[in-house]
Amino acid sequence: MEKNFAKHIIEELSRSDLYKKYEKAFRDATRLPLTIRPLLDEPTAGSGHNPYDSPFCDHLKDNHNMCDSCQKILKEMQKFPDHTAHSVICFTGLTESAVPIHLNNEVVGYLQTGQVFLKDVNEEDEESVNKNLMRLGVNLEKETGLKDLFYKNRVLSPKQYDATLRLLEIFAEELSGVVEEMVIQEDEKEPPRIKKAKRYIHDHLDDDLSLDDVANSVNWSAYYFSRMFKKATGLNFVDYVARVRIDQAKKLLLNPHLNVSEIAYEVGFQSITHFNRVFRKLTGTSPTDYRKQNYYS
Repeated sequence: MEKNFAKHIIEELSRSDLYKKYEKAFRDATRLPLTIRPLLDEPTAGSGHNPYDSPFCDHLKDNHNMCDSCQKILKEMQKFPDHTAHSVICFTGLTESAVPIHLNNEVVGYLQTGQVFLKDVNEEDEESVNKNLMRLGVNLEKETGLKDLFYKNRVLSPKQYDATLRLLEIFAEELSGVVEEMVIQEDEKEPPRIKKAKRYIHDHLDDDLSLDDVANSVNWSAYYFSRMFKKATGLNFVDYVARVRIDQAKKLLLNPHLNVSEIAYEVGFQSITHFNRVFRKLTGTSPTDYRKQNYYS
């Protein structure tokens, strides 16, 4: 997924009435923060100052730039392409979670919540956290008010937190449907020649497609077509063709009577090695593993 396109879609989604209503209901019901972020956005602890953020996280963010530590952990949550919630625990013992939002099985963004303890904290936990903070130049005991903020973090039982994440998964599925509708609306705004070029690509997928061929099919120069195509789709010509081919391959992989090499050539790849490499790059898994996960499950 092209980063700028994903960011555009998620920003539009964040301004929708549906998201704003759910965000308010979620925060009022759970007293937890909720943030919607585009793919590969820089994660930070909290989502801007609001009554539901962890005051402890806010203090570390504002006074010690602790978000650098949080970013390393939260970025891990962007590596998971499935539809379930994924959680991480930061060095302070607080749990953060993210639920992916999808477009055609590709992650375009995620819902983030958390900043909670999943058990009551005690002096032993305090001592452990303080040791970690001291490595970063912060002292929980000596900094005025910081220890009190540590103990004011929300505590939920694992069962309560799991139920909260199930709500987010349901909402993420609904938002994924909204994203598909938004993309359809975006497609309807495309220039007629770009639509024609896309049809040509889909109709000649098993051919050795070149930029010149497709540009000629819409009576544009290759240079002008390349610029306009990137502007309209957010992808360059080569990347777009690769994604269309892989999308078609994923559909064909659901047919157990076709072997992987047949599928590779049918969607226009000239070598099985190239097919495997592109497939893994765009999906995070091999064609064989994709088939097992989606056909045999």
